[in-house]
Amino acid sequence: MKPVLMLLLAVVVGFAMPTCKKDEDKLSFSGDTFTLTIKKNESKKLGLGQFYANDKVEISKQAAHATQSSLYYDRGQTYYHYTPLPDFTGSDEAQIKISSRGEVTFFNIKIIIK
Repeated sequence: MKPVLMLLLAVVVGFAMPTCKKDEDKLSFSGDTFTLTIKKNESKKLGLGQFYANDKVEISKQAAHATQSSLYYDRGQTYYHYTPLPDFTGSDEAQIKISSRGEVTFFNIKIIIK
């Protein structure tokens, strides 16, 4: 089930990034980690997809260099929203936990701020 869930997340993230259309904004996926590169002082949202009503999506490790690191829901979709500290450059990381049909999956979101 884990590979299927991770593939689903990779596909959904590929289509749910309307705010990452600029050349300097990049998203990649490797193993259990999404890597997002953004410019300093910009907020970004990362689409995580739709889940069943009984599924639980939560942040299991908060980003350390963020003014906002949160999940929100909009029209059935789940999003991770990230805003770095003012003028911060470097890297930050959050971890998402998904509990679905008795299985628990973790994946990391690494944010590189330039």
